[in-house]
Amino acid sequence: MRLCRGQPAGTVAPGQRHQDNGEDDLDQQNTAVAGSEQLRRRIARVVNHLVADVDDVQLFKSILTIASEIARRSAKHSAEFLKSSGEVSQALKQFNDDQVTAKALELAGAFAARAGGIAADAWAAIPQAANELSSFDLIRLVDRSSEFLERGGGAALHILLSGGELLRRAPEIFDDWIDLLWVVAKHGNASLVAFVRSSPRFIRLLNTETNREAAVNLARRVIVLTKEIAAIDGEAALACFRSSARALQSVSIEQFEAWARRGLSSVRPDTRVRSPASTSLRRTRRPRHGPVGRPSGARRRRRWPAATRRRAGA
Repeated sequence: MRLCRGQPAGTVAPGQRHQDNGEDDLDQQNTAVAGSEQLRRRIARVVNHLVADVDDVQLFKSILTIASEIARRSAKHSAEFLKSSGEVSQALKQFNDDQVTAKALELAGAFAARAGGIAADAWAAIPQAANELSSFDLIRLVDRSSEFLERGGGAALHILLSGGELLRRAPEIFDDWIDLLWVVAKHGNASLVAFVRSSPRFIRLLNTETNREAAVNLARRVIVLTKEIAAIDGEAALACFRSSARALQSVSIEQFEAWARRGLSSVRPDTRVRSPASTSLRRTRRPRHGPVGRPSGARRRRRWPAATRRRAGA
């Protein structure tokens, strides 16, 4: 580093500072170019393998179109989308149904346009979601999942996966479950995602019943009850939904419904449901106005130090 005449040691001349900044910017640009070049090579290798996996020209063109849309936001996610396309195309080919393939591409395109990079995750999830489903049920799943894209890509992705499991176990209650999710969605995306993630555990309670028809009716009654609570309080509805699987192992559905509706009968003016835990806490909480026994308007007497009281008495 060169110093100007009369310049203290350890300082940088103004011109030198600009030169150093220019070198740093050039290094960053070179690093970015190198990274982009590596990504382009990676995408080229993936595309070459994809040509061998996808023997449908129209499907291949559609995949490249969606990958280009994703690349506008994230080249990395575009490469991941292409990488999983071979497995997805093989899973779709098993249905031997052009409408199924068209619906899957439509879903991926909607994710790419509205949720960006998460489209790669949704596309890769299709084989798992479609496993053991009929063409009719898979189209139902894709259509209803795409409707929730307005609530965010993450919510729609969870619905795609959990909805696939529900359709495998109890397709009769799929529409009831979707209707419940729309009621829950009014309380925000956090409540919606929590409900969807709790659904597989709820669905598994169907396996505890030997009579399938009775199990389906039981699940439908829980969904109806939860929807009734969700119209008033999202958190209470989630607690009801989560506890139903374990509670119904020891009590009847009638007892469970009676317990939940007793909570609905004690709704406060702010339209929230009192849970038993919060009611108990409210009963034992100390009043905000002060210690128990003192009226809210009573003033507390000031207690002076002993020395001050002796001087006052003197």
